[in-house]
Amino acid sequence: MKKILIIAFFLFFVSSSSYAVDLTGRWEGSLSISSSFSGIVIMDLEQDGKRVNGTLFFSIDGEDDRSGRIRGTIRKNTLRFSIMITSPECPASYRGTARIATSGDLMDFTFRGNDCDGKQRGEGSVELLD
Repeated sequence: MKKILIIAFFLFFVSSSSYAVDLTGRWEGSLSISSSFSGIVIMDLEQDGKRVNGTLFFSIDGEDDRSGRIRGTIRKNTLRFSIMITSPECPASYRGTARIATSGDLMDFTFRGNDCDGKQRGEGSVELLD
């Protein structure tokens, strides 16, 4: 009986610590795309267990505004995500990975995909505001 309780406690601890960080909230930061464009990014995220969903807005050089949806899954300190940009003037889809800081309030990310300008790669970082 003791062994069962110890195993149950261990399994609960391991499963709850695999996504102990809550990414819910507003994130703001910067990004660069294909080394020639830079701008700001704003994400409003909601987390349910290991799944993350939300909206995303970014502005390149203060002129090219785009918005869309972000969806992802957390495993340990990594968020694997996909982004669908729904702006009619330049629809896009990207896939990427974000490293979540131990503090849970910073993420560095990289992504790649396609938009109206062709294949793109990018990187950036965001900080949790609330």
